[in-house]
Amino acid sequence: MESVLMSFSTQLKSKMPCSYTDEEMYAIIKERLQNLENGTAELVDGEEVFSKIRARYGFKASLA
Repeated sequence: MESVLMSFSTQLKSKMPCSYTDEEMYAIIKERLQNLENGTAELVDGEEVFSKIRARYGFKASLA
């Protein structure tokens, strides 16, 4: 039983949705802030965002 739980835990860790390093997150946020400041940021429809979440991570997310 312990080996099954350890295996499941390892699989779960490898599929974490937010697996960015600090440096990667910094670069992403910096780019997004620059886009906001430059006026080039685009608004993405909420349903499109949740559709991508469902497709990428395999679980349902919906607008409240």
